Amino acid sequence: MSGWTARFSALAAFLALLVISSAWEMHTLRHDGEIRLQQDANILAKRASLYCAGISWEMDAPAARSSIFVEMEDIRLAGMLIYGREGLLEGMRRNRLWEPVPWDDLVPENSVEASASLMMEDVPVGEVVIYLSRRTLDEELSAKARRELMRAAALAVVPCIAMAQLLWQLAVRRATHRSSFVEHRDAPAAPLHIPPNWNNADVRQAYLDACRVFIRDQRGNTALLYQLAAREDWGELRATARALHEAALVLNAHPLAEAALSMQEAALAHTATAARHVENCIPALAQVLRAAEQLLRDNAASAYGENV
Repeated sequence: MSGWTARFSALAAFLALLVISSAWEMHTLRHDGEIRLQQDANILAKRASLYCAGISWEMDAPAARSSIFVEMEDIRLAGMLIYGREGLLEGMRRNRLWEPVPWDDLVPENSVEASASLMMEDVPVGEVVIYLSRRTLDEELSAKARRELMRAAALAVVPCIAMAQLLWQLAVRRATHRSSFVEHRDAPAAPLHIPPNWNNADVRQAYLDACRVFIRDQRGNTALLYQLAAREDWGELRATARALHEAALVLNAHPLAEAALSMQEAALAHTATAARHVENCIPALAQVLRAAEQLLRDNAASAYGENV
């Protein structure tokens, strides 16, 4: 796995964990809120049952209505019913304006129900039913969801900015590499160190053959070296640099051989300076390719003149 792939994988894993953590946090908050809401409804129902038992026993509707009015001052209550021995004694619910209105058999939506028996001398005489609204819980969860979203965004923005900066640096580096290669490609070719016994036909032919092999094998390595350095593929970069060093020694291209050797050592150490050594090696490679091509053209022209 290349360095960039590892970075993207790490960022994706971090963002996924962040999303899962936030989703689980909200699920936990809603679950705990529902439990707390049900507990509050049970408490309100039991509390109301303590003073509504006598009202139910006496079937005192005005007193029941007054008690419900007092209870409905709690804005969490969406509705309340008091049952007597003969059925519903009194009840109220809230309308869309959240005002108490007489009970009309419309169960309040989005509410939690709880009930408690009315007891007189250990004898059930009725029942009180409480409907507790989820509005307060929903408002709390909405506020917590906004805070959780802001927290997740704050945690995610730093690694995303860092990754964007790295991508920008990579794009700038590749653009610089391309422009640098164009400049060096058009530069005058440096002469090769041809063998001292160049007049020997066998030596000359062997050297020219080596030039052809070098051109064939190294012409496409410029782009490859940039790609390997960008991917931080140290193993492949080291192997390519070693092959380039050996080919340069055959042609007696000493500056290129030294540059390839430095690049090989940097790749062996898995250091980011390998990219800089690649930049130093590319101009030398371009000059040797140009010089080898020029040498082959000159030799071909000379051979043609001799034949004529």
